[in-house]
Amino acid sequence: MPGSTLAANRQPKDRTRIDRMMTPKKSTQPKPQAQVRSAAHSRDLRILGVPLDLGAARRGVDMGPSAVRVAGLQARLQALGHRVQDGGNIAVALAEQQQCGDARAKYLTPITATCAEVAAQVQEALAQGQTPV
Repeated sequence: MPGSTLAANRQPKDRTRIDRMMTPKKSTQPKPQAQVRSAAHSRDLRILGVPLDLGAARRGVDMGPSAVRVAGLQARLQALGHRVQDGGNIAVALAEQQQCGDARAKYLTPITATCAEVAAQVQEALAQGQTPV
C-alpha cells in the first residue's frame, strides 16, 4: 500500500530529527575545572545538617543532609582547598511525636525551636571563624 510505504519512509526521518533535537550540542569552550584555592583564599567551613520535614507536604525531605554527605560534599570542598568540619545534624523533632497544632501553621512550635537551634549553631560557627554550610 502506498500509504504504509510513505509512513514507513517518514518514520526514520522523523526519528533522526528527534535524535538530533535530543542530543546535546557540543560546546567549543573548554569545561571549567575546579581550581584549588591558595591558603590565603581557603576558608574554614562547618557543614550543618537540618533534617527537617515537619513543614513539608511529603516525607523524605529529612534525608537531604544525608544525601549531600553521601554525594561527597566534604571531600569536594576539601579538594578545593577548604578546611572542613562536619558539625553533624541538628536534632529535629519527629512529626509522629508532635502535636500538629493549627492547620494553617502545622508544627509551628517544633519548627520554631529547630530554627532557633540552627541560628545558635550558625552563630557558634561564625564565632569560631567558620563559615556555616
